Amino acid sequence: MKKLPLTLLIVLSVWLSANAQVTFQKSYGAIFNDEGRVAQQTNDGGFIFVGTTQSYGSGGRDIYLIKTDGNGVVQWSQTYGKGGDEWGYAVQQTTDSGYVVGGTISGSGAGGRDMYLMKTDASGNLQWSKSFGGNNNEEAYSVQQTTDGGYVLGGYTRSFGGGGRDVYVVKTTSTGTLSWSRTIDNNGGSNDYGRDIHQTADGGYICVGYTDGGSGNWDVYLIKLTSAGAFSWAKDYGAGGNDQGYAVQELSSGGYILTGTADDFGPGNGDVILMKTDATGNMVWSKAFGGPSFESGYAVQQLGNGNFIIAGETGFGSGGQDFYALETDANGNLITSKTFGGGGGDEIAYAMRQTTDGGFMVSGGTQSFSQGNDWNFYLVKTDASLNTTCNTTTPPTATISWSPSPTGTPTNTNPATNVTTITPTVVSAAPILMCVCSPVADFASTAPQCTGLPVDFTNLGSSATGLIYSWAFGTSSSPTTSTVQNPTGIVYSTSGIKLVTFKVSDGACSDSIVKPILIHQTPTVSLTSTAPQCDGVGVNFTNTGSTGSKWSYAWTFGQDAMPASSTAENPMGIIYQNGGAKVVTFTISDQNCINTYTTSININNAPVVDAGKDTIICNNASVQIGSVAVAGNTYSWFPSSTLSNTTIANPVSSPIAPTTNYIVTVRNANGCTATDSAVVTMLAPLAANAGVDVAICRYDSIQIGAALVTGENYSWSSSLGLNSTASPSPMASPDVTTTYTLLVSGPGCGPVKDEVTVTVHQLPLAKAVSPNDTITVGSSTQLIATGGVQYTWSSFYALDNIAIFNPIANPTITTTYTVTVVDVFGCKNIDTTTVYVIDASFWLPSAFTPDGNGENDVLFVRGSGINNFEFAIFNRWGEQVFYATDTKQGWNGMKQGTGEQLPQGAYAYFIKGVMTSGTAVDAKGLVNLIR
Repeated sequence: MKKLPLTLLIVLSVWLSANAQVTFQKSYGAIFNDEGRVAQQTNDGGFIFVGTTQSYGSGGRDIYLIKTDGNGVVQWSQTYGKGGDEWGYAVQQTTDSGYVVGGTISGSGAGGRDMYLMKTDASGNLQWSKSFGGNNNEEAYSVQQTTDGGYVLGGYTRSFGGGGRDVYVVKTTSTGTLSWSRTIDNNGGSNDYGRDIHQTADGGYICVGYTDGGSGNWDVYLIKLTSAGAFSWAKDYGAGGNDQGYAVQELSSGGYILTGTADDFGPGNGDVILMKTDATGNMVWSKAFGGPSFESGYAVQQLGNGNFIIAGETGFGSGGQDFYALETDANGNLITSKTFGGGGGDEIAYAMRQTTDGGFMVSGGTQSFSQGNDWNFYLVKTDASLNTTCNTTTPPTATISWSPSPTGTPTNTNPATNVTTITPTVVSAAPILMCVCSPVADFASTAPQCTGLPVDFTNLGSSATGLIYSWAFGTSSSPTTSTVQNPTGIVYSTSGIKLVTFKVSDGACSDSIVKPILIHQTPTVSLTSTAPQCDGVGVNFTNTGSTGSKWSYAWTFGQDAMPASSTAENPMGIIYQNGGAKVVTFTISDQNCINTYTTSININNAPVVDAGKDTIICNNASVQIGSVAVAGNTYSWFPSSTLSNTTIANPVSSPIAPTTNYIVTVRNANGCTATDSAVVTMLAPLAANAGVDVAICRYDSIQIGAALVTGENYSWSSSLGLNSTASPSPMASPDVTTTYTLLVSGPGCGPVKDEVTVTVHQLPLAKAVSPNDTITVGSSTQLIATGGVQYTWSSFYALDNIAIFNPIANPTITTTYTVTVVDVFGCKNIDTTTVYVIDASFWLPSAFTPDGNGENDVLFVRGSGINNFEFAIFNRWGEQVFYATDTKQGWNGMKQGTGEQLPQGAYAYFIKGVMTSGTAVDAKGLVNLIR
């Protein structure tokens, strides 16, 4: 017999938080064979896990029951045995929060192996146990508490039935007393196994397993019994290969979902099958999932959304056989698949259930993560997507349709089951924990930091629901410890290197790390000053805190300070322009730390002093200077000889000098002094000088008055044409003759007056004309100007004289002439005239109509600029009928001299003369007279 004093717990734990879902992988056991089978989530959020152990117990193989919390940490574990062999295959939490275990016992029952039913309380303490069987072998693979508080076991028997092995169902009361038992034989002498049984909604039972009495080597075997165990119907499903059923569940919509393995049509030696039937076992659809190796399904569950989850084993994964977990939709279409395991051996999953946090629990056995080379319990907790972060792969699961043929006409019997009360030895285990995939401890912080300032710490390692965090922050820290994941606001009172310890634990496994952080010294800041002081008097400041060359200093002195800031350690001579409370800020820093101290100093106000405004007075006059006295102030004036009193606020000044500067010093109750001065200027006697009378032309300006005398005030009337009525010498530009009166006054002095007359001559009326303003080239015209006594033409082009009023102009181009006219007062005005120059030319119409309508009645030679002009008309007989020497005289169609009206027809004309340009004219032709 192999015994170990303590159970070794190997924990494969990589934690994460996915929607607050705990994830982990843990194995439990020792160096001998400790094979886990089925786990279930308990009503406290933990897990109950059953299997078989050879590492400890009462001898041989014992049933091993482990209770963990929600993180897989062992809370208690018990073994149950009689010295022979006991196997635990199924467990369920009961309505009283205890547990019922189904399995097999040998050497203590009716003979061979018997079904074994065991009941414990919530702490694993045995309440009772029973065995059921005959003189041969029976085994129970499934157990369930029924609605009447009793229990049902499902498995097989060789002692009863039709021969070979038959499906064996045992129903008990709540205390394990036999209610009834049934065997189901598919085909006399066949081998028939029941692997999973559940009570159905109608109070009956559905059982799944496999049989070799069907269409092939092994067929899936589905049996329905009544609530009393009577046979309702049975179906076997096969396609000629090895097809076995391991788990079944009644569907919420009616019918059943079952899983197992088949090697008929799948891609490998055996594939996971998923089959849905109706309420009478007729197949609705079936699917197979797997790869090139062996796969089998041992657990199935319908989820709340109608999807299905399956657990079993696969050749995919890290090596050997691994846990195989799949999820499909309600029609069996694959959504995802995962493997969990290692490369050191095999892993087989026998149970899978959705947990209350929306994740999943998968349980079974492991060789890869065992203490020795045999099996250990293996518990995997995933998130809602079947994820953990340790020993997990996503295999390339293939999907095909699996189409078995349901057959079978089984028989059933009521065997004479022997019931034996078993009293096993119960041993409490004290497991030793070995961590393989521990939580990881690592962290970062906001250090380096300064003393007195907060340091924040951040977990960089494992972070998941259920983890326990422990911090120790080192010397002079406040607080010294913490249990939050990311503590903030840790303050150190001393500088130096601090050793921080961080530990992460899941309650069973832990990791810790120690890291140094650097805390710099924060400087101390304090000061003294020579305040209180008067405004305007320098204040000195002295640093009484941290001192030395390593520190930098920054001062701000508050409102009205000059200068406003300083970087000296001990600034001197800071002057405040006004009194009052002044906020002084002193900062000491180095490259790492900074500290600031703020205080208030008082600056006394200097007295308000006012010697009065600078004043101008008349000759030999007096004036009061200074201001209203302030109670508590004293006054002192200088010079004193011309003042009525030198110790009052507002003495009378009677100066004898043209200018006297009086200085007053005032002292207030705080001892602060201030000075001010006022200048008294005594004027010379007043004199008014408006200037001499003058004459100007209209639009001209002239300055009147005299120079400025300091202290005198000036006022002119009238204001016509003046640019200023307060200037001693304004500019005057009146439109008409004006007399101006000047009044001159001084402070305390009477006004004096003077007058000046500005005579204004109107501008001459200038006029320039040309009687003949249009001439031809080579002609001339006379220009005439009027309005003055002197004339000047500014354009002298083609003029015979520019200084007379009537020059002759003979321009060859159009020209504008400007004349400046000056009258007897010398006043000027201008005017212009334009002479237009055109070329000399003429032309004669080819016909005219002297019909008296006023249009084209007279034939003229058109044009100008012809001298020595001759114009003659002849009839067809050569008789001259018209002659003229003036271009303004035309032929009216009458015979000249007689007035005879000439008939219409063609007449000859002759034109002679000389153009003004010198060109001779000699033209002839015909003109038509039309009537």
